[in-house]
Amino acid sequence: MTGQWVGFPALLPIVVASGWAILVLVAEMFSASRRYRGVGWLSIVGLAHVAYVACCGGTRGAFGSAIALDGLTVFIVVLAAALTAVCVLAALDYLDLTEIVGGEYYPLLLFALVGIIVMAAATDLIVLFLGLETMSVAE
Repeated sequence: MTGQWVGFPALLPIVVASGWAILVLVAEMFSASRRYRGVGWLSIVGLAHVAYVACCGGTRGAFGSAIALDGLTVFIVVLAAALTAVCVLAALDYLDLTEIVGGEYYPLLLFALVGIIVMAAATDLIVLFLGLETMSVAE
């Protein structure tokens, strides 16, 4: 029973990023005012949480070492989360200035981040392909 969750710390950034993407999607769906600044700030909080979880995870592997959380993966996850936060911050003002109804933009960015994290953690070619496909769905 104790060996059942051995690889879970390697999957934690992926699970947390997916959870925040789903939470932001649901929050966007139920936002009454259709002003998406709150959803954007919720995305920023989620990105900070993903970066924190990646830094505190430790080095582990999952699925027979098909996914690994090592130093390079942590660096790429934190860098991708920071760049995604820059995109969200830029979109906060841009969507207001152009009056574009674009609340689904934020969940798509977070789902693309999930794909980037899977690609960064991949040590197997099929996992790399799954991360690429997950990232490209957001386009």
